[in-house]
Amino acid sequence: MMRAVLAGLVMMALPVELAAQATTAATTEPGRGATEEKICKKRLEIGSLVRKKKECWTKAEWERIAETEQKGAKRTQDELMGGMRCDAAVQPC
Repeated sequence: MMRAVLAGLVMMALPVELAAQATTAATTEPGRGATEEKICKKRLEIGSLVRKKKECWTKAEWERIAETEQKGAKRTQDELMGGMRCDAAVQPC
């Protein structure tokens, strides 16, 4: 039981630690232009309807996050469809 709790805590802390490392590495890079300044947004925390957390990333990082989230949503939709497509050219719905 205790191992499961510790494993859960480690898994929750890992993304935060990696994000902190990425932010530290990005802010110490020499020659960064004004186009790579941080953009901060407040996003809902998973499991809460009202609690928000502030995330700061560059524009390129925000685009990569959005692309990853879109791919995940698309994959979930495809899995829920069970391979069934509503394409009139292939198969009528």
